[in-house]
Amino acid sequence: MLQEGVSPDQPAARSRYRPFAVLINLADTRAYRLVCSHLLVASQVMPRAYIWHIPTSSLIQILAITTPGHRYPVDHVEISDDHAFLCSPGRLLVYSRQTGTAVFEVPSQPSSLFDRALSRAWELGESSLLYPPTRGLSRLLSESRPLIPLSEGYVLMEMSSGFATVHVSPCSRDLVAISKRGLMIYVRDFAEPRDLEYRVYALYLGPEVVYWHMTATELPHARSLLHYTA
Repeated sequence: MLQEGVSPDQPAARSRYRPFAVLINLADTRAYRLVCSHLLVASQVMPRAYIWHIPTSSLIQILAITTPGHRYPVDHVEISDDHAFLCSPGRLLVYSRQTGTAVFEVPSQPSSLFDRALSRAWELGESSLLYPPTRGLSRLLSESRPLIPLSEGYVLMEMSSGFATVHVSPCSRDLVAISKRGLMIYVRDFAEPRDLEYRVYALYLGPEVVYWHMTATELPHARSLLHYTA
């Protein structure tokens, strides 16, 4: 944004902001994520996602969501240098920005790929959340609390409504996703298909966690705790 009527060498003053650009998408949109110079936008009703380059106001890529079983609407998106992430009622999808194809997905229904991970899912002891949402995820995960195993049937129920949010690590290799019912899943090296079932970890935190904002400093807490449960 540029401040109208204010030169760069003048002190800050009351002014109006002038729009930098107008981005016109090809369909009604719903979920947005801006990271550095790129904006990822998901269509509300079409199997499409759009990636804009903000400095040049250019639409640089259109991703066709071709994964079978994909349902609308997309509730949350994430973007990295290599991938685009989409959370929908049916599943979590990860698409390669280089090839435009799906490289990873977590279905909200039973899947043989996740049988091992779901069979060793955990819940924090004293299952009621002790801290209000404003205290943050890192405070909850840093507390010393026992881990209680969960049945696979219970875990599947907590995944059935789909995923509410997903966050990718700075190296773009690991992800943490949270279902709408509060099941957190950590996947290490998600783009590497070999032995993937041994790199998926699950921890139930409760529905309140969906409304917390997971900051960059809190993501390592989530990854370290879920890796410890393995």
